[in-house]
Amino acid sequence: VPEDREESLNAFLDKESVVYIRSEASNEDNIPILLKNKGFFNKFEIIGELYSLPTYSELDLTPFFAPFYALFFGFCLGDAGYGILMVLAALIAKRKINKELKPVASLIFYLGLSTILFGLFGGTFFGIGLYDTNLPVYRTIQQYLISEGTDINSILFKLSLILGGIHILFGLILKAVNETMQFGWKVAL
Repeated sequence: VPEDREESLNAFLDKESVVYIRSEASNEDNIPILLKNKGFFNKFEIIGELYSLPTYSELDLTPFFAPFYALFFGFCLGDAGYGILMVLAALIAKRKINKELKPVASLIFYLGLSTILFGLFGGTFFGIGLYDTNLPVYRTIQQYLISEGTDINSILFKLSLILGGIHILFGLILKAVNETMQFGWKVAL
């Protein structure tokens, strides 16, 4: 039982005159996992559960992969028009669907926001290249990029390599922290 519910369980068992044994969990036990992420991170528990939940002694990676997941999702889809549709669909769905599916709608909302952000940065709206239009902001940025001898696609490619490298290094650091928590610093090293 989670520690915050232990007293109420013990009180119930004592009231019912039930014989029970209390012991601390060990790493060898097959312990059910209860994730306790809040806010933004809570919405991404659905994705973590698709892979596997952490064991009792492992680090919950949800708060660490959630920002990267949203970032990479927006980067890959990268169309402001589709992102707007996702946000609107999520907002409408949150009012119409049952309680169990509301976290899914919230997840879609956050992924839609990321898609809008990268769509605006990358300059696509329902497949229309905004840097090729006469919209003042995009025309000015396009002229600047041309004067610098580059374009938005080159910048996005370099950004993807940088973010990928950061993500890999961050993952290796988390792996070392997780192994330190489980097995000690010698194994992690």
